[in-house]
Amino acid sequence: MSPCGNGHCNADSAIVRIQFWAVSFAVRIFLSFPSELESQADSIAQSLRNCDHDVFFSHDGLPPGDSFDARVEKAIESSDFMVFLISPGSVTRGRYTLSELAFARNKWPNPSIACCR
Repeated sequence: MSPCGNGHCNADSAIVRIQFWAVSFAVRIFLSFPSELESQADSIAQSLRNCDHDVFFSHDGLPPGDSFDARVEKAIESSDFMVFLISPGSVTRGRYTLSELAFARNKWPNPSIACCR
């Protein structure tokens, strides 16, 4: 059975699940997604922000400084949670989403995983 309880869920029920984990306080969430899921990621980010969560959504918001990789790794390190939108594109060799996932494994070597479709 899925963590959503019914074998599948949509973005809204996945957001409810995230809100359940962070019921009484705002959290920092790193949202990782492939470019082909940007529309869905934007919807998820907006819903989370409407609940007062701090969502890192786009690399456009990275502060100036060291290398791009170092800035993304720092953003992941400062996050309380990471949401990784899985698709064939997000796990294709050479995609930057895999680099983000590698950075996250440094912070969370044994992550909790919830899959929704």
